[in-house]
Amino acid sequence: MLFSLKAAHDQAEDRRLREAARIRHQVDVEEAMANVSSRMHRENLEEDIQRCWSALRKLGRDGSPVELADVRTYLSSIAVEEGASEDEAEAEGEISGFVASLFLTHRGFAEIWQMGEANQGRIFLRDRWPKVETFDEARVAIARERGITLEEVEA
Repeated sequence: MLFSLKAAHDQAEDRRLREAARIRHQVDVEEAMANVSSRMHRENLEEDIQRCWSALRKLGRDGSPVELADVRTYLSSIAVEEGASEDEAEAEGEISGFVASLFLTHRGFAEIWQMGEANQGRIFLRDRWPKVETFDEARVAIARERGITLEEVEA
C-alpha cells in the first residue's frame, strides 16, 4: 500500500512539474510576442516555415537531430542580418523557431521529441526528408506518403 501511495505521489509531482514548465513556457512566448514590433510588419507563416526547414537542414546535415535552441539561434542571426535589433532578432528567432517547428512536424516535414525532464529537457528536431533537394520536393514526398494533395500538405 505504501508503494502505491509513493507511486501516486511521484506521478502527481511529475504532473505538477510538467504543468509548471508549460506555464513558464507559455509566459515566455507571450512576452516574446508582445516585444516583437517588427513581427507585425513581416508576418508570413509560410516564409517562416520554409526558413525554419532550411535552418534545420543546414544545421542537421543528412537528417541528423538538431536542438530547437540551435534553430532559434540560427533564425535570430538571420533576423540580425536583415536589420533587426538584437532584442527583436532574439524574439523573432524564439517565436518563428517555435511556431514553425510545430507546423513542420504537423505537416510531416520533421520529427520532434524531448529528452530529459519535462521542465528542463532538450527539444530536438529531425528532417524527415534529408535526401530531397527542395522544400517543394519534400511537399511532394509528404503528399505521396499520405495519399493527399499538395494543398492538403499545408493544411
